[in-house]
Amino acid sequence: MLIIFMVATNVLLWTFLRNAEYNRAVMERTEEEAQRSSEKIAVSHVNYSVQGGYVRVELKVANEGPVPVQITTLWVLDRVTQKHGYNDMVNINLRAGQTLNFTGSSALLVPIEGLEYGFSSEFSAWFVTARGNLIPLEDRFTGTKVIIQPSGGYPKVVIGALMLDFDTFRHFTYASDAQLANYPTGTLGFNIPKQTYLAFGCYLTNVDTMNRTMIIDSHSLLWQPGRPGVPEGAAFVVNVNADGTINGAYSQITLKHGETKMFVFASVNDLGLAAFKRYGTPNVVTTVATNLLIHGTLGSSPYAQNIPFVSIFLS
Repeated sequence: MLIIFMVATNVLLWTFLRNAEYNRAVMERTEEEAQRSSEKIAVSHVNYSVQGGYVRVELKVANEGPVPVQITTLWVLDRVTQKHGYNDMVNINLRAGQTLNFTGSSALLVPIEGLEYGFSSEFSAWFVTARGNLIPLEDRFTGTKVIIQPSGGYPKVVIGALMLDFDTFRHFTYASDAQLANYPTGTLGFNIPKQTYLAFGCYLTNVDTMNRTMIIDSHSLLWQPGRPGVPEGAAFVVNVNADGTINGAYSQITLKHGETKMFVFASVNDLGLAAFKRYGTPNVVTTVATNLLIHGTLGSSPYAQNIPFVSIFLS
């Protein structure tokens, strides 16, 4: 009887111990789930840029929940190329109510192999917390706007489906009434001679996020809004042969997704409506704003875009 009693007691004690361990594990798990569900992180002011094989993410992050939060990983997906990368060394610790800004030199970097200059246009990103929550980042740019920073030169700004390369803005002089003298090299820069017949050139890239082909028609132009003392000016798009000769009739220019071409703007008249006439700069020494007004189709839909362009100095 003593042996049976001792065995039964040990079994009972072992059962109580296992039950206590189970109950403790359940309580810890319940508390962990409660803390996990209590995490409330708000991310705003998100800004993406591409620099040297890294996606640079600037943002503001705030802990709006009652528990401290540790953010361990940042993932970024390029929605155009479907390439992705992550940084598992971010290690952001936020007390309840704390807000941190990651801008400038504090921006977060995520490596993504194979990003091509002038190609990507939209990103998605999300944080992973130590408790396993996924926190999507607010899209700072809901359309197709992104700043792509190459190894040198100016940032390339994308608004809409076209990207403009500021570095390549140039002007051409004339050898005759319909032939450019220094095509295609031209003169790079933003200082332009006044009271002179000129044509303008720049490079545009199709960065449409849906990979559609763009067709640019004769209604596209370079426009200089007027102001008191400075007349309004317009130079419509033209086709230029290899020898610099401007075609009297305009043929629509096709720009496939990811393709870059130089566009030349030279005619006072829309060549789809009237004959070619050279554009001349006004006889005034001043700074003039210049925009690109692009018209055509994107895929099977009509498309138009105003690109805030450059300012030029007439002298």
